[in-house]
Amino acid sequence: MLLKGISLRDHAEEIFLGRDIRFFFLLSWNIFNIAFKELANMNGSKSLNINRPKLWTKNFVIDSVTNTIVYLVYFLLMVTITAYTMDNLQASPSEGGLACGIFILGALISRIFTGRSIDRVGRKRVLYIGLIFYLITTLFYFVITKLLVLIIIRFLQGAAFGVSATATGTIVA
Repeated sequence: MLLKGISLRDHAEEIFLGRDIRFFFLLSWNIFNIAFKELANMNGSKSLNINRPKLWTKNFVIDSVTNTIVYLVYFLLMVTITAYTMDNLQASPSEGGLACGIFILGALISRIFTGRSIDRVGRKRVLYIGLIFYLITTLFYFVITKLLVLIIIRFLQGAAFGVSATATGTIVA
């Protein structure tokens, strides 16, 4: 519930910078701590892991870190984009919701075509294309001054997110 005199953006920043960010970092720290302990155990006792396939390979770790960064950008923008749109671009709540939700539409549409292109072009090449496109569209946020431009960038970034997320999932599988 918003308090009188506190903007939606202040409320979003309070939630994000408060308990949620601490929870995220604590959870991330625990996951990486468990992973590194598992790596140390695998290297220390070779006799128990003779027939067991390795999980923590170089490609798996790189893929996991890449996926974490992509999803981190996704969640950070998804939480704050409506408040930003309403505060800085003077958009209505429905326009702010459109700017937030159009991302998902772009991701859905791109995932349909990504599956076929992964088979033709190759997994890693599709991943690199998606990540470069995702980075470029993320950098465009620094120069956005109009709502229509923001909606177009959000759609394109959603498409890049869909390509990247589909490619990382395919590489791990």
